[in-house]
Amino acid sequence: MKRRIFALTAAAVGALALLAAGCGDSGSSDPTKVAVNVTENGKGDYTVAVPKEIKGGTVEFTLDNSKNQAPHDAQLIELTGGHTYAEAAPIINSDAPQEIPDWIRAYGGIGETSPGQTGTSTVELDEGHYVVQDDAENGAKTPPYTEFDVKDIGDADFPDTDAKVTAATTDSGDPAHEYEWQTEGLKAGVNKITFDSEGDKAIHILVAAPINGNATIDQVAQELDSNGPPKSIDFEASNSTSVIDGGKQEVTTLDLKPGRYAFICFLPDRDEPDKPHFKQGLLKEVTIPSS
Repeated sequence: MKRRIFALTAAAVGALALLAAGCGDSGSSDPTKVAVNVTENGKGDYTVAVPKEIKGGTVEFTLDNSKNQAPHDAQLIELTGGHTYAEAAPIINSDAPQEIPDWIRAYGGIGETSPGQTGTSTVELDEGHYVVQDDAENGAKTPPYTEFDVKDIGDADFPDTDAKVTAATTDSGDPAHEYEWQTEGLKAGVNKITFDSEGDKAIHILVAAPINGNATIDQVAQELDSNGPPKSIDFEASNSTSVIDGGKQEVTTLDLKPGRYAFICFLPDRDEPDKPHFKQGLLKEVTIPSS
């Protein structure tokens, strides 16, 4: 499985696809709404459409995948300093760990959305030039993408949620505990969550993978360390967010059944590509109660 910088990495599924129709401006209290459109031209041949210019600030993206046959998702990436997608693509789509320059910024987006489903995500976009790329593991010949600009900022409030997951920094001074997962309000079913990403150099993703049988979180850690396919967790049934820089947040959804999960971040800090965050504290067992 490919290790894309802006998808899962060593064993998970990725992120991105969508949008087509305009940006709404229905008042200062409402976020900009951007509709999602992914067109399947044939197996492995997909296109992504977004408005060429949208109003920034709080923006709600929606990916309607109800008529498609493959999973899709939508990763939002800002390119700063006049850099181009042609420069960013070898880094974004790399199979090998490498440093991520500061001019590539991950702004979240919509995690993998199955056929017949609709995905949503609310993010905060600054003025600038962006790419939306479909990184889902769906057999695409090349990751479809499109570009857009944000040239104005709205004043809508960022939404509140009852559930929250934070990739939090710690003050332990221990490299093995540089980060930790903090959770609150999670329950069985569809959770609308705030995913909060901390760390000056961090790039985070949340993968919530069911733990198989009586496997322990220590077994999960050992299997992940071995770089082999982990048998203690079920990646096929996992949920994942999109990728987001430290210091940013998004509102997205996790569909969780009752049971034990491994919460994992496979990504590294942008300047330490050989140190995935699950080795630095972002591996935790989380139990979702039945009610």
